[in-house]
Amino acid sequence: MAENHQVQTVCRWTSHGLVLAIVLSILTPIIFWMTNTPFDDIGDYGAASLLAGHEITLTKRFLGLGITLFPIFFLSIALGKLRFVFGQYAQGQLFEQPAIDALRSVGLAGIGLVLAQGLATPLMSLAMTYDFEPGYRTLTVSIGGSPTALLGFFAALMFVVLAWVLDEARQNSEDLAMIV
Repeated sequence: MAENHQVQTVCRWTSHGLVLAIVLSILTPIIFWMTNTPFDDIGDYGAASLLAGHEITLTKRFLGLGITLFPIFFLSIALGKLRFVFGQYAQGQLFEQPAIDALRSVGLAGIGLVLAQGLATPLMSLAMTYDFEPGYRTLTVSIGGSPTALLGFFAALMFVVLAWVLDEARQNSEDLAMIV
């Protein structure tokens, strides 16, 4: 009984921590893009070298914010579904269909996050240089991706596979219960 209470407490606190992660993942880019600090203090690399000598207008800031929030949208969905899964686990509903569906959604949102991150880089370079003179506009495309993105893709895929295995196990359990 005490172990069950500890599991419920850990699941509940994890659920609260995920809410905090969602809020911070949304607020951080808003603060970053709506202040003057992001490109003023970066130095001579990355976006600062791309935008050297050009003003970052309010339109560019909103475009940058929107493009930054695009992958975070998928992250928020994944964290929200993960929060739901931990809420189900806290109630002792480990192998119920809503928890399995939410686990599958976590994986699909994770795959969407990886794909959105791959699109964000070229979109950001286009958004920041769209008003430059012809010949100075930039399109940045990454081929191969980072090890972190690859790891995230496989982790998200594992969530989808885990949900499929749990769903099959639940269905087999129901079938066996009907036979007896």
